[in-house]
Amino acid sequence: MVTRKEVAERAGVSVMTVTRVINRSGYVSEPARRKVLKAIDELRYIPNKTAVSLVRRENSKMIVIILPDLLNLYYMQLVDCMAEYLSAKGYGVMLRKVTPKNNNEVLKELIAGRVSGVLNMAFYPFDEKLVGMMAQYGVRSIYMSAELFNVEIDYAPAIEEAIKRAAARGVKRVGFLRGKDFLEVIRIKNIKKCCEKYGLEFCNDPMLISDYPEGDSFYCGYEYTYEFLKSGRRCDLLFCLNDTMALGAVKAVSSSGLKVPEDISIIGFDNILTDLYVTPTITSISTDVHEQAEIYASYLCGAKEVMVQNISTRVYYRESFPE
Repeated sequence: MVTRKEVAERAGVSVMTVTRVINRSGYVSEPARRKVLKAIDELRYIPNKTAVSLVRRENSKMIVIILPDLLNLYYMQLVDCMAEYLSAKGYGVMLRKVTPKNNNEVLKELIAGRVSGVLNMAFYPFDEKLVGMMAQYGVRSIYMSAELFNVEIDYAPAIEEAIKRAAARGVKRVGFLRGKDFLEVIRIKNIKKCCEKYGLEFCNDPMLISDYPEGDSFYCGYEYTYEFLKSGRRCDLLFCLNDTMALGAVKAVSSSGLKVPEDISIIGFDNILTDLYVTPTITSISTDVHEQAEIYASYLCGAKEVMVQNISTRVYYRESFPE
């Protein structure tokens, strides 16, 4: 790896002069600056931006997105939209997969690296002392604690719209395939409330509560739905925590000798691209991912003050629960 010392030797100047040119700080004569830039070009030297940031006592222009699962296409769609916005602002994007066992160690690394912002899409709780250190070092964050910037996604109207249509079609029993995560409570409450409002039974069967990690969503959707149906249990409409679970659930219905939507309707969440290219296509409830990505990105790179944003959702009707 080429060093600043080698650049200085090639240019015939001091290391300090090279540093001033790279950092664009301090006086450097025009002839010396040209020599340094020429040496950098000839040696193909790439400055260590993290080191530069530490010297300047400022954060690097890097946004880190913490994920529980790199196989869920929803996250990749969100990252793709955020990366486009952040790139235009001169920021880079880094992905880190975490588990409840290593999340605090990962956060320590990110603080030490002086990143500019952290988006916690894993929703795992972090040590409050570390969260406080992030604020102390000027690291913007989303979903790290109740006190820091959060985005509230309003699923209630879209869920009610879907359940109202289901009731009109004669649906009697509604299930929700999900994990044990406390963050799913809002959606559970919304579904239960709407079932009560429209006279439907909410199937709170333990066989529809997964204890598998999120990275196993395809398997979980298939296995839990198949075992549920194999046991003789039934529901007319099955909500799934995300669309990858919904894809597995559709396969399980078929393996059980039943049909979607004739015997069981399926609705997922997130509106991933795959929903359009399977048979049957998957009905999904989701935000506008571009709007969501811009809200996240604009805050993390400093464009907005601390506030709570509310994002609406809509039902994307397809074959698994037609309009």
